[in-house]
Amino acid sequence: MNSTKYNTENNILNVLNSKERILLDNYSNELLFEKEECIIKINSALHSVYYITEGMVKYKDANDKLFFIVGANDFVGLSSIFNDHKKIYSAYATKDTKIIQIDKTIIKKFILSNHPFLKSMMSYIENRQRFLTKQLFSYRNKRVNGAFASFLLMYENNLKHLTRREIGELIGYSRENISKVLHQFTEENYICEENNAIKITDKEALLSLSKFG
Repeated sequence: MNSTKYNTENNILNVLNSKERILLDNYSNELLFEKEECIIKINSALHSVYYITEGMVKYKDANDKLFFIVGANDFVGLSSIFNDHKKIYSAYATKDTKIIQIDKTIIKKFILSNHPFLKSMMSYIENRQRFLTKQLFSYRNKRVNGAFASFLLMYENNLKHLTRREIGELIGYSRENISKVLHQFTEENYICEENNAIKITDKEALLSLSKFG
C-alpha cells in the first residue's frame, strides 16, 4: 500500500517523516466495505484506527439511531488511542467505502516520538468534539426548515447515501417531515438532487434559514 492514499496534505499524517510513513504502510491494510457493513461493534474495544479514502461512515448509538457521519480523508476511532474503553457506538459503511485500517500500536509509537504529530492529533480530536457540540446546538430548538438547512450546510461534502429516515435521526425530525422540506427546498431551488446526492444551489438562502429558522 502506498502512503499517498492517505491524502496527507489535509490531515494529521502530514507531519510524519519518510521513515514513519514507511512504518505506517507496514502496519496498515486497505479494506473495502459494502453497504451497511459493520466496521465497529458497540461495546467492543478497538485495536485499530480507520482512515476513510472513499465513501462514508455512519455512527449509530445504542438505540441504533444515526447521530454522526464522516467522509473521505477523515478518521474513525482516533480518540481510542488514549483509552481502551469499550465503544458506546457502532459504525457502518456506506456502499463501496474504502478504508485503511491502522494498527493502534504504530499510532502510539508516533505519539511518543513525534511531538508535532501528537499536537496535530489532539487538535483534531478537540475539533471533532467541537463539531459534535456545534451540531447538537445547531438543530436544537429549530423548526424543521432551519434544522434541515443547518444539516445541509454542516454536511455539504457528505450528502450521499443517507435515507430520509437517517437524516431525520440526525436532526430530530420524522422521515415524513424530511421528505416535505426536501421537496420544498427543491421547489425553491435551494437544492437539487443529482445521482442520488443532494447539491446545494443557493447557499445564502440556507444560511438565512439556518440562522432564523
